[in-house]
Amino acid sequence: MSKSIHIHIPTEEENNAAMAEFITQQKQLRDQRREHARAAHPALARLVHVCTGMSGQSFKVRALLYSLWNGQPADLSEVLNLDLNVRADVCVVILAFGYEANPSAEVKSFFYDAISQAFKDAKLFDWFLEEYKGSK
Repeated sequence: MSKSIHIHIPTEEENNAAMAEFITQQKQLRDQRREHARAAHPALARLVHVCTGMSGQSFKVRALLYSLWNGQPADLSEVLNLDLNVRADVCVVILAFGYEANPSAEVKSFFYDAISQAFKDAKLFDWFLEEYKGSK
């Protein structure tokens, strides 16, 4: 006894509906990423400020941000040892990382340049790079 196989070929209406749903989902995703980036810029500034204290938290934050910036492995469990507000800022930065916007967009991109520029603005970029030097 053989089983018959039924192949459904979508109609043009079904294709159009699927495409419309896909486009809607992509727009929602873009909007979410933009909102994460909107929140991440001030969160990153707060994290860089934490790094100016040169405390245990500053070294943990630096390692986590360096991991995003250069792919250097970091122990994610370090997030658990941070104060709650610092932990929340790290999570916001992680959610936003990789957001790219066109130059005229209201919300700026949040990628490698955002992290390096934040440390340069705080005159901590050399210290930030010490994470890499210390890992060799």
